Amino acid sequence: MPKHPGSPQVYEVMNLFEQRCLRSDGCLLWDDPGIWTLDHVSILVHRFVEEPHYGDRSFWEKLEEQLSDLPQACHKVLADSFVVYSLPSTFMRPETKWGFVTRICRMGGVPEPLQQSPVREALSQGFTRTSQRYHQKYLQLWLVLLMARELKRLPDPGATLDDPWQTASLLDACLEQVNPSDRAYDMRHALLHMRFPGEFERIISSSDKHRIALTYSHCLPPEAKEAPLDRRISLIRERLQSDRTDEPVNFYAPELKRQWREPKPGTGTDIPPEDADGPPEADPLLEQLCRPLTETGQIVLYGPPGTGKTYYARRLAETIIATNNFDKADVSALTADERETLRVDGTSRETQATWWCVANPGRGSWQSFRKQDSVDFVFGRIHQSFQAAQVGDLVFGYEATPGLALMALARVHQELHDTEHDRVLTLERVALLDEPVPYEEIRKHPVLRASRPVRMSNRGTLFPIEPGEAQHLLRLIVERNPGLAGHIKTEQRPAVPYLRMCTFHPAYGYEEFVEGYRPYLTDDGTPHFQIQDGLFKQLCRDARQEPDRTFVLIIDEVNRGNTPRIFGELITLLERDKRWRPDDPGSVSVQLPISGDSFAVPENIYIIATMNTADKSIAVLDTALRRRFAFRELMPDPTLLSGTDLNGIPLDQLLMALNDRIVRVLNRNLQIGHAYFLDATGESLRTATALAAVLRDKVLPLLQDYCYDDYAMLQQILGSGLVDEVRQRFHPEVMASGHESLLLERVRQLINAEVVGEQP
Repeated sequence: MPKHPGSPQVYEVMNLFEQRCLRSDGCLLWDDPGIWTLDHVSILVHRFVEEPHYGDRSFWEKLEEQLSDLPQACHKVLADSFVVYSLPSTFMRPETKWGFVTRICRMGGVPEPLQQSPVREALSQGFTRTSQRYHQKYLQLWLVLLMARELKRLPDPGATLDDPWQTASLLDACLEQVNPSDRAYDMRHALLHMRFPGEFERIISSSDKHRIALTYSHCLPPEAKEAPLDRRISLIRERLQSDRTDEPVNFYAPELKRQWREPKPGTGTDIPPEDADGPPEADPLLEQLCRPLTETGQIVLYGPPGTGKTYYARRLAETIIATNNFDKADVSALTADERETLRVDGTSRETQATWWCVANPGRGSWQSFRKQDSVDFVFGRIHQSFQAAQVGDLVFGYEATPGLALMALARVHQELHDTEHDRVLTLERVALLDEPVPYEEIRKHPVLRASRPVRMSNRGTLFPIEPGEAQHLLRLIVERNPGLAGHIKTEQRPAVPYLRMCTFHPAYGYEEFVEGYRPYLTDDGTPHFQIQDGLFKQLCRDARQEPDRTFVLIIDEVNRGNTPRIFGELITLLERDKRWRPDDPGSVSVQLPISGDSFAVPENIYIIATMNTADKSIAVLDTALRRRFAFRELMPDPTLLSGTDLNGIPLDQLLMALNDRIVRVLNRNLQIGHAYFLDATGESLRTATALAAVLRDKVLPLLQDYCYDDYAMLQQILGSGLVDEVRQRFHPEVMASGHESLLLERVRQLINAEVVGEQP
């Protein structure tokens, strides 16, 4: 199997690891000698592999305990191992991969390595989709360390590393050293491919390899029937490649995957359950789309109608979120709560609000809570905040002078109401802090420094606090007041949806996308206008509060809106090198013209847009937008329909015949997509009745619209058997209900005429 064409640095880094770490005792990330020694590797194997820590604690909590008293050299060995572990995956974020390294460095007090090429570049690549089991991490790291120990015990490790089959045998022997349920066959396959791409496939699923070997066993010579699995697949590739001269064999290409995915009965024995939790079936297109998206931060999927643009946009978004946020390779592995974060309507957001309340010593103090359970705050200048506060809302109590610190926690006890002298908001005590949180610490916090009270320098009384900001404030409080830990939930994440979606159209504007004045009615029914945040501004705010999480925006029909007006000044901020990162002075921000807020686009946001080329040509898109987005064309794929024949009509040939005529008569952007001939489950249509309905109700009317009622042109595409050019219509007997067989007969004539190059 050739190397992955888009991942040259992956193989380069693997070679560096072999030369520096396995053949000698150097290091991959640092220029230090004497790191990958047999002693250091053996210490890690004993502590990490042979004495595993089980229980409900997280992987990182257990790992920190296992590494607590080990020398820095062992931490460097493990950091290198994490690089090797991360190399194969196309669905882990580069930031996530590098985060493994920095986390190990912090555990051991090791200076972080330089983020230099080719290692950092390789972490943005990858060659395969990885599974939930792969993301458990410890199984794969075990195999890397065991492999290194066994190699360093040999008198000549190079002799083994030079021979692909000896290396495979050594890895198999390493797997035998752990329990069967803990054997990382996926890592075994990945290591062998990265080291010997010419001999081993880019397939990390053992079950997929077994299915391929069983399906194509007829391609093997008799003497190879009992050969090791990888040798058999190598011979199968050679046999299949001899029939193909145009491109390398890809076992995950649709036409081949359909053949081996469900081998026919009697082709061999049952498939060994070596990796029952192996990765979902790889989708080459999904992997191709993931790379430009992660590199640029945004991508446009464009093509004719029915080519799967919205389907792939949603699938790509969900897969990236599942992988980056939950360490799961497929949406099907998510829990019910995790799935809630993929609700594009945003209804899972918490309804309870959180507030920051400023106490002016001239009119009151949080110290009042020492004598009484509740205090009244007088109606402030920002009416909207006081009117919005509801019973039960959490309030952070800040004292401006002389404290300059967060002093208390409270809840709204009574909403805004009239007293004898004032309109007040009544708050009840939750806790008066023994150790207040200094304002200077809050002002310098990478997330909290963007909160509204900090941006407005506390000029006001009551400010809204976002859910993510509230979590950071609560953590700061508990760090200084550990006695409150049992009473305050600091780790429960707000139910903020990670996936948002909108559709551009001619009336969609900057006000809906970023911010603008929007009408609302007061309690007495009086109309007013107020500044409201748009969809993208809300998304950026949420992403900034949770910089370790991935957020995705899907923009459907991006070309139908006035994109320069919708994006406005934000078009500058979309570029990858201008994105906001915590504690990064290089990020770029702008001052929004309406609210005056300082605004930046966080790096953990991805934008996936779709556009239908039948609606508007891609050439008319704003040049600035084109430069900042990656573009990938999705065209009709007849291979997805191959093998389905309904009443003598092969669906793949029908699609090709229609599109060949459309391209000749109209243009390539108006072709018919394969999705028209798929059902709701994504499978080919199953009955002739369903095919006739799709043709009559969707395909033929669409072509009629393409031709603008020019029936001479329509007849060139569909033939005289379907179109009556003289009477400017489809033949009534063909379109009538109950005449499906006649419609399909005329369609068969169309296909046959196309095959022989005649006019039907």
